[in-house]
Amino acid sequence: FGQFAWLRRRLEAAVRDSQRVWIVGHVPPGMETYGYTPLWHKQYVQAYLDIVQDAHLGPCVGAQLFGHVHADEFRYLPDAPPGAGPIWLTGAISPVYLCNPSFRLVEYDASTGSILNVKVFYAELKGEQPPMWRFGYDLLSTYPIMLDAVETGAGLSNSAFRNFAVRLYESWERGGAEFDTFALWYKTRFDNDLTCVAQSVAYNSTLSPETKRRYVGSFICAVRVGTYEDFKACAASYGADVGMDEALAAAWPGVDSPEAATLSVRARLRHWTRIALTSERAGLPMICEHVLKALSP
Repeated sequence: FGQFAWLRRRLEAAVRDSQRVWIVGHVPPGMETYGYTPLWHKQYVQAYLDIVQDAHLGPCVGAQLFGHVHADEFRYLPDAPPGAGPIWLTGAISPVYLCNPSFRLVEYDASTGSILNVKVFYAELKGEQPPMWRFGYDLLSTYPIMLDAVETGAGLSNSAFRNFAVRLYESWERGGAEFDTFALWYKTRFDNDLTCVAQSVAYNSTLSPETKRRYVGSFICAVRVGTYEDFKACAASYGADVGMDEALAAAWPGVDSPEAATLSVRARLRHWTRIALTSERAGLPMICEHVLKALSP
């Protein structure tokens, strides 16, 4: 449909006019972290990266905002030019995919288009009671690395979130609070895969350290925007043999196709099966209660 050519023309115009823009869409590029399946076809990911990582065009993109995943997440570009903005994936109002409803308040600099802070509000669902909205967390006060990025630069950037991905893995390794906090809000205070693989006393499950490392490594690889082949190669560096073969990935259904939801559930089961030790597989629903809920037909 000529969308990438249109996007390139719009960014070229923004550069000529010395403007910064935001890219806002529904389905983000790269991988999702529910069943670890590709959201875009390979050729589209590559075409998109060619544009937003362009040294001339990339700096004019102040932010990229997406939804679809029903999770409080982020992504980063592997080779973005200096000044490129962050990629945000927002949580959902709908609780249908095992999360509490949430929304975000974004603070930004109107003159530069840079995001300065994000505040999350949520409602914890309790039976048939009407939702009671409340403040959840403030990005800058929750994650010091983000505060440093804003204080020392011109707002939140792609590089800040690339560094944040490294920080999250380091925090996980030592059972730190930073990873625990991220896991808590990943599904808006709802039990999830990241709380199940945390190593702290607060969340520690009986999964083996090897399984936890493979899972967290896969997650860190998925937040890096790339093709499905890029993801698999990255996950292998953490000892994880994950996902579908290349032929199945290439034929993966569109996000709006009738069979997509069913196949995503199967992909989730497949991912956990390949991540967990053989001795752990039968007990996964008891170790991580949410896995049983998510895999129920």
